[in-house]
Amino acid sequence: MNIIILEFVDEARLMLKQYGKSLFSASDVIVVALDPKVKVFLKNNGIQSRSTLDYLDTAGQQRIILKTQELTNKLIEDFLFRDKFGIENGYRETIIHHLRFYINHFLWVIEILSGIKEKHLIKEIYCCLPKERSGMYVKTGYIHNQERFLGFLTKDFCNLNGITFCGVYLKAQKSYFILLSRKIIHKVGEFIALIDYLLIIRGGGKRKTILVPTFTYGMGRLLREIKERHPEVRSIMIWETDPTVKNDLQKTRLIFSNFFKRMAKKEFVENIIPLDLISGRFKKDHEQQLEIEREFRNLILRVESLSKEEATHNNVSFTVYLKEKIGFGLRNEILKLQHSTSLLNNVFSRLKPELLMGMYSVGIYYMMGEFSHRMDFVSLNISHGTHVPPNNKFEEIENYCLARTVILNTYKHVAVQTPWADKFLDYYKDERPRVYSGPLLYSVKNARARVTIREQVLGKGNNARIIVHASTQKTRDSLRFHIEESLDEYICSLSDIVNAVNKLDDVYFIIRPHPICDISEEEFAELLPSCRRLKVIKKKRPFSDILSIADLLISYSSTCIEEALQSNIPVILFDRWRRYNHFNLEETKSENQIARNAAYYITRPEILPKAIPGILDIYDKEPLGDEELLNYKYPADYRSNFYSFVKQALGRET
Repeated sequence: MNIIILEFVDEARLMLKQYGKSLFSASDVIVVALDPKVKVFLKNNGIQSRSTLDYLDTAGQQRIILKTQELTNKLIEDFLFRDKFGIENGYRETIIHHLRFYINHFLWVIEILSGIKEKHLIKEIYCCLPKERSGMYVKTGYIHNQERFLGFLTKDFCNLNGITFCGVYLKAQKSYFILLSRKIIHKVGEFIALIDYLLIIRGGGKRKTILVPTFTYGMGRLLREIKERHPEVRSIMIWETDPTVKNDLQKTRLIFSNFFKRMAKKEFVENIIPLDLISGRFKKDHEQQLEIEREFRNLILRVESLSKEEATHNNVSFTVYLKEKIGFGLRNEILKLQHSTSLLNNVFSRLKPELLMGMYSVGIYYMMGEFSHRMDFVSLNISHGTHVPPNNKFEEIENYCLARTVILNTYKHVAVQTPWADKFLDYYKDERPRVYSGPLLYSVKNARARVTIREQVLGKGNNARIIVHASTQKTRDSLRFHIEESLDEYICSLSDIVNAVNKLDDVYFIIRPHPICDISEEEFAELLPSCRRLKVIKKKRPFSDILSIADLLISYSSTCIEEALQSNIPVILFDRWRRYNHFNLEETKSENQIARNAAYYITRPEILPKAIPGILDIYDKEPLGDEELLNYKYPADYRSNFYSFVKQALGRET
């Protein structure tokens, strides 16, 4: 049997050009698509393919989790860097964050290759790879799409197992026009951002200051509410993103628009300080940079000193790629982080904030929490995620690693938005003072606009009941296992729900993909069964609009589960893999078990056609009430605890 493995559409296009359709259509060839977009491209060219579901199961995911945890702990145990400002945890956490994703990606590829070998007697494997390995690396902490490890790992796998490797070389993806455009846009952005920064530093006076890392995830709404109560307080956004043309244009546009809003006194954020745009105007600390260089040489030495068992997975070595990515991408990321941290010290010293509020803690945003201790100002972590205690060792590992980027960090205080978050913090023994606030950043349904939004989405006169599916997704550069579905698992679960909806007469199905999802509406139509009562709504509407018309929400794992329950919308936790039970509920194994509950855990696709209308019928008669949600939501008056906290942080009477 011959195997063709493809990760990107450009690889499929190149392979078709090189070998023609005859290779793909041969009876002894199996095509494996590692991404649904590739599957759609092949389908549109009349080529059948298999997904990763045939080759990576829950057991494989669990092996990846354990191996990644063991190896990350081994590599990071002796990393010691404390900068001259006393900041240290943020550097270590950032390295752990990226190391895990590198290792996850390599093991994901190896597990799939091993699964293919286990199921097929392989003669040849066809795969694409960059012509020069050293030339594919990008100076970013995350795995860039230019960084293609599949071909190299497949070649190593073939050499190890006596399989013929047929490689097709990819051309280097460099556009000098794009590079030049980016440099010009970045220079313009630098100039504008620096002027705006100097204006805000000089014009602050004695106004009290609240700092936030972004006004997305509901933070903008929260700042407006604070502004209504404290109009004299200024809110400033400290922002850092990867230096791309799109990001630089967005930052420059926001600085301009916010400047005019300030002139018209309509702003809710006083200013935007993009650290990456002003960092070039500040000198680097070469001594600190050299210290980081030394630590990275030690880190690379630790990779090289790993035992054969540690350095391989299913006998395939991946450490050469890990070492190169650390040395090129991660090293540059931490050097940049040190410079940004030095700049952050300068910014915070000048702004003298009273309060920092943040919803995540990766990289520079983790450093912000550490600075609140060093400079003695108040900081409050308000997670934008959902957090529940783990049910097994795999969830314990993954929940903890995820939480370190959003809720378990060095911010002085933590907002508790749900009873489940309180249980989560207890489980991981978080000892910070807690502000029992109820939901602060969650999307909120607008009941008054429900009829109008329904008509806009479904058209007038459509009385169908609406179920909404929304779930967390991750791409190749940020793979998480067990607690989140892979892209192929996500599509498979959606197919089960579409098949169920096709058996119902009065139900409309809305899919709300995660913002990170790059699958188009046309591609969803190709990937899912045909359904006349299916609609995919991407970024055209805020999730609050979608929530406003939902009668039932279905998800595997996502913050939207909590958002639905906070809006008194019942939830189905659909887990066809029998793997992750978000609230540790008793499984609904038959439609005869359906009773009045806020949330249901279902693993069997065949009961969905009766379970969905059964649950909808229950709440048609009487909507879900607050008294039924005591395990999921706090009373509305808990929000006053947050405003009391803000008053106190601003130095006012409580």
